[in-house]
Amino acid sequence: MKKTLFIALLIASISQLKAQDTLTVAQQITSSFSSYNLIVELNNKPQPLSARDSAARVRNINHLKYMLAKPWFYNALTTQQRSQLTGIVD
Repeated sequence: MKKTLFIALLIASISQLKAQDTLTVAQQITSSFSSYNLIVELNNKPQPLSARDSAARVRNINHLKYMLAKPWFYNALTTQQRSQLTGIVD
């Protein structure tokens, strides 16, 4: 009986972790597209950018490069999302 309860609790914990991981991945993708949108906005501003805008652009590009280097993130993206994010940092 104790073994069965332990296994049931373990399965429930693993399921909860998977759900939390899925939520975390979704949040990271959403956050990355906030960076993407900001980069697009800054790219469409009249040039040259202010020092503040230029720094924000560089920071967000670096953030996307960092995230794209993570296999769990890269593999979670759809083909379209991957294309958008890699296109903006190249």
